[in-house]
Amino acid sequence: MARIPIWEPGGDLEQFRPLLGLLRVREISAQDMAVVEPEGAFEDEESTDFFRLAIQLLQEDLTRNDPELSLGLGIGWERLLGLNVWVHPSLALSVSLERGGSSEVHVCDVNARVDLELDTVFVRTRADLEATDGGGRALAELFHGNSRYIAMAWRSACDRATAGNKARPIELAKQLVERRKVQTEEEIRSRMEAFQDSAAGSRYSNRGNAQDGGGIKEPPAIPDNGKGSQPPVPPAAGSFNCCGVGR
Repeated sequence: MARIPIWEPGGDLEQFRPLLGLLRVREISAQDMAVVEPEGAFEDEESTDFFRLAIQLLQEDLTRNDPELSLGLGIGWERLLGLNVWVHPSLALSVSLERGGSSEVHVCDVNARVDLELDTVFVRTRADLEATDGGGRALAELFHGNSRYIAMAWRSACDRATAGNKARPIELAKQLVERRKVQTEEEIRSRMEAFQDSAAGSRYSNRGNAQDGGGIKEPPAIPDNGKGSQPPVPPAAGSFNCCGVGR
């Protein structure tokens, strides 16, 4: 594998993008690169705890001061909080480039890398995790927005985490509306399912009654008094059967 030179413009790449073609600089996305020998890393639980605290502080900062950028995280904050930190003393990335009809594998050294396939944040050292051009730059690749601002905000979040600050949960109005919308939809769906179950049970019960008697009940039979089935004779005129007094 060959080593590949990396151009570091010293500022946000967006302002230099029109010059890439003139300078014959080829842009390589993070998705095109892979960690070289990831098995050479070891898990750092202390750094993982620190990382998650700093992420919470970063989320609070962006939600309060730049809500649109906070919503620009491509993978969601919950997944970001679930990543683990692994230390790789010789951290490097490999990339395959097409040149002259053939593919060449190149390697470049980096200080930090977020690997979503492994749910891991690789760093050379704990200091690189907190650095603007280390963990800050690696995290900025996950956002749709000002990468330089993200990297600097990460450094600030790490400083606050070191000082022992705790994040306070903040919910944007847009997020609150979305959450309540989901809750309302779930409640409506639950009620509809309960209504359908009740209606289905009622139909089943009616079918059972229909099978027993067609749904129509016969009038009660007149008891046989030994005199046939003739109806009772009405009392003669002038009699009072309410008191049992005859004429």
